[in-house]
Amino acid sequence: MRMLVFALVGCILCAATAQADPSRTVRYLMGESVSLFEWGIFRLQTRAQSFGWDDLEVRKQFARVDYDWAKNQLRIQVTLYPSYRRLQKRAARLVLRLGDAPN
Repeated sequence: MRMLVFALVGCILCAATAQADPSRTVRYLMGESVSLFEWGIFRLQTRAQSFGWDDLEVRKQFARVDYDWAKNQLRIQVTLYPSYRRLQKRAARLVLRLGDAPN
């Protein structure tokens, strides 16, 4: 038991931290600035991940924002994982209406 304690204390005392310089790629990226367009897409994605839903109790939600260059459109994809207890109390027609996408 004593040997184990001494070995453990020795390992802790001999531990050291190592430092490394960033790679060439990381240094290049650190020097680049973010465009307002990229910053806006990032902000929209973080906001979309925290959308609130009045009619649905959501357990988890994920969002992804992307720009379609060919169509010149922003695409926002939100994936919801609802609370199943809340869905069990609703009629099937109401659940289908909540899941329909507006046209």
